[in-house]
Amino acid sequence: MKNMMKLLTNVFFILLLLICTTSCTNSDKKTFHNSYNDDLSSFDNRSLMNNVSVSPIRDFIIGGALNPALYYPEYKSCLDMVDNLFNLVVDEGRMNWKISEPVQGKVNFFAYLKSATWVKEHNKTMRNHNLFWTNPDEIPSWAKELSNQELRQAMSDRISYVASKGSDITSLDVINEMIVYDYFRTRLGNGIIKDIYAETKLALPLAKLYINENPYHVCTLKQCNISSKEEYKEFVIDKFLDFLDNLSDEGVIYDGIGLQAHFTDSAMISNKPFNYTNEDHIIIYDELITKIYEKTGKKVLITEFDFESNNETKRANFISDFYTMALNHPYTEGIIYWSWLTPVNKAIVDYDCKLNSAGQAYLNAISSVK
Repeated sequence: MKNMMKLLTNVFFILLLLICTTSCTNSDKKTFHNSYNDDLSSFDNRSLMNNVSVSPIRDFIIGGALNPALYYPEYKSCLDMVDNLFNLVVDEGRMNWKISEPVQGKVNFFAYLKSATWVKEHNKTMRNHNLFWTNPDEIPSWAKELSNQELRQAMSDRISYVASKGSDITSLDVINEMIVYDYFRTRLGNGIIKDIYAETKLALPLAKLYINENPYHVCTLKQCNISSKEEYKEFVIDKFLDFLDNLSDEGVIYDGIGLQAHFTDSAMISNKPFNYTNEDHIIIYDELITKIYEKTGKKVLITEFDFESNNETKRANFISDFYTMALNHPYTEGIIYWSWLTPVNKAIVDYDCKLNSAGQAYLNAISSVK
């Protein structure tokens, strides 16, 4: 009898362990954006960066973002997919100033350098995002407490540090999202954008320096006093071109134009002022890209694409349509899928790292280019 009780107890605990393991794994995959903690104390940034070499950007970019959690063993099958899905990767925000230097003078490039090493080993291209972000919430708290003069010096120090550890960087978002945020201009004056791009070019002469903007930041559907989608399209395009004119007037010299492309299923947008459809996103971007090229002579890199929809079929259809436009547009240099892995209502893979129907649509779209 005792042996029987012992056996039943063991079986119970084994079943409990299996249930916990399954539920914990699924939970982790739903939230692994926040599951990665960098180790500030046990890693020498220099030893890894000195062994990293980034190859030149290929003719057409089919890219994807690398989430730091991909380096955990349980996500190896997801990481293995990157080889087949993308020819370029961008580390998902780990170069961000707030993340990489949470304490002044203590720079932590662990996750970023992990990606750089993987890129080298797998013969991929890597672009870098971002050197500075004008969103006050994405600036280190210690930097916001500095005097204006100290802040300017801290920005120069960051440029110098990044250049000294990554002299072979070839593609870099220098200042992120200047349309909607204006922290550095407010603190340091209108000339700061020009100065930062010029200083970065001197430090990284081989790098292609980008602006990286979301054109919808000029005005969302709910913010604009607009009554038709044709009027909205013209407003977004005109205001974005005005933004480029302002940069030119300030003397800002940049090499590339990155357009973010974070979309939401129109069915999920409440209180729309007019009947805005998913197809209208594509119409706006198609025309905007042409107008940008006509104004600047620069092709556009779509730097951060994703489409939020709880309907996987809608997600698949939109991916197919948008990628078809982007891949065939004469004035695009590439497109990068940002949230391909998570969250589930944007992803092209399931929790088991197998392509879902949206992923199959993505694969079909890129097959003619990749």
